[in-house]
Amino acid sequence: MHALNLLLFDLLGAGFAPDAFWLDVARAAVTVSVCAVVALMAGAVMKNPRRGFDIALALMCAGCVAVMAHALAAWFDSPRPFMVGLSPPHIAHGARGGMPSTHASVMTALAVFLMLRPGLRPIGIATAALMLVTAWARIYLGLHFPLDIVGGAVLGTLSGVVTAAAASAIAHFVSASRRNRRAFDAVALQRVGDEA
Repeated sequence: MHALNLLLFDLLGAGFAPDAFWLDVARAAVTVSVCAVVALMAGAVMKNPRRGFDIALALMCAGCVAVMAHALAAWFDSPRPFMVGLSPPHIAHGARGGMPSTHASVMTALAVFLMLRPGLRPIGIATAALMLVTAWARIYLGLHFPLDIVGGAVLGTLSGVVTAAAASAIAHFVSASRRNRRAFDAVALQRVGDEA
């Protein structure tokens, strides 16, 4: 695995001889992609306020997976490329464990959750595309090895699937409760009519 990680980083990372154009693109991608995901989710709520519940769940999922990714990275304490002399950090970054990538974890969780929720699939697909761009950028900038990204994607996928399943269960429970309430009201009205 270590040899594969080094090979892939050698192919994708800027190392000590970055191309100025791609360096600027990677730096911009790291910032712009996160802002773009937030804008997409805000737009979904503005377009249809009933999406607020799903977006709130997505944000809770993102927060939980970020905490898990940070905890796992501290536990694994896997060095980043710039920490082992394969690249300078082309943007400022702390020297802490990089496996799994928090960016990949959070963006994948959001993408998977949104793709599994009715009406939010296009935003989920866009988020997945933005995650891939961000993943490349963070490798290029010397912040992550490729397998850090894979680890984050696995954690994010699991988190997104679990949260989407919970959202479906909640929606089913609410729908069943409404049906039961309407049936109860109909029976109560029938009794009142029979007594009159």
